[in-house]
Amino acid sequence: MTGANVLYSTHKGTSYTLLDFNSLKKNNTQFIQLCAIVLSRDRKVCGRHKKEAIEKLPKLYETTSL
Repeated sequence: MTGANVLYSTHKGTSYTLLDFNSLKKNNTQFIQLCAIVLSRDRKVCGRHKKEAIEKLPKLYETTSL
């Protein structure tokens, strides 16, 4: 589902939405220009991660597509 918004959750059950995360992973040529925006369930922005920071995110488990 490239370009789709995908819901992920951590091992502690906290849910996050990574916007366009799949397209960022697939197309490395655009990776530097874009960032993943991490939202909690209450839509609070937890972080905006550029290419270098995404590799350091906590392990996330895909649960469903929005």
